[in-house]
Amino acid sequence: MAKKKKIEKNTIFKTYIEQTLLGEKMPKSVFLFCKHAKIQESEFYKHFGSLDGVRSAIFEAFYKNAMELLTKNENF
Repeated sequence: MAKKKKIEKNTIFKTYIEQTLLGEKMPKSVFLFCKHAKIQESEFYKHFGSLDGVRSAIFEAFYKNAMELLTKNENF
């Protein structure tokens, strides 16, 4: 039996963004996303309940990063 690869949240972020940019559309289902990314669905569901959850988490991370950069800028 093949050993399951442990997937981190950032790996799912990166893969989701790559699939969206390269495919010019968002993944249609968790199953197809995981199949294309070659990850187990069970690993995906350890971090997120849906693809909407991934999208929300990505935008939240972008927002937090932008705010962090702005607060470091003395002109802000």
